[in-house]
Amino acid sequence: MKDRPEVLDTDSISEIAVVDTFTKLIFGEEVDYNEREMQIIQALRRVDDNVALNDHRSMGTYLRTMGVAELIKLVPRVRRSCLKNVYPAILRGGERSSHRLGIL
Repeated sequence: MKDRPEVLDTDSISEIAVVDTFTKLIFGEEVDYNEREMQIIQALRRVDDNVALNDHRSMGTYLRTMGVAELIKLVPRVRRSCLKNVYPAILRGGERSSHRLGIL
């Protein structure tokens, strides 16, 4: 069914996945980011205007300058943005199955 949003395992966009992607950015790894990591990077751009137009290296520099408390607050915001992109109707309260999917 093409009309439904792609259903991803919610564990694939966990807070650990966000932290792992941040770590790659911080250490400036020149790697090909996989689809999940690119979703996380795009979500970071959506939730923090300071990196909206930055390349990966600049994003890493920005993250490196953040304090631990700031990063701890940023991780769940990025994860939630990822999930909003995958499950928009559910996160707006459009379906009752949101708790069963474990995304709220």
